[in-house]
Amino acid sequence: MARSDYQRLWPTVDRPARYVGGEYNCPTMTGMGTRLCFCMPDLYEVGMSNLGLRLLYHRLNEMADVECERCFAPAVDCIDKLQAAGLPLPSIETNTPLGEFDMVLFSVQYEMLYSNILLMLDLAHIPFYAKDRGNDSPVLIAGGPCAVNP
Repeated sequence: MARSDYQRLWPTVDRPARYVGGEYNCPTMTGMGTRLCFCMPDLYEVGMSNLGLRLLYHRLNEMADVECERCFAPAVDCIDKLQAAGLPLPSIETNTPLGEFDMVLFSVQYEMLYSNILLMLDLAHIPFYAKDRGNDSPVLIAGGPCAVNP
């Protein structure tokens, strides 16, 4: 799949700005170094209101040899269109499928997000169980209040 596959999809969904990135002061991604995708298992509008997410995203991108992109849970209309097109869930900065990152990080802020993590992994075509993933699969990490105190 190419970036152009996603570029054709975004105009067909409600609120495409949720998925295309391009906000002011976002770092330019080069594809070099360790590639992380910081995932918020909630809609873009909710995730971007989280100061912790924005702070960690900024700090990670200040590190040498680290590039951090973001992904948010898609809305229902986008889920349907991604599945119909057979496209895996991508990051918003470069439309890179989550399965192509070195690490995928989830921020779990409240209990209702647990099922969205599974949804995002399914949409990304990343197997739920480590035993089903290969050596080329990303490392999955969860953090936040509900990752340490379910």
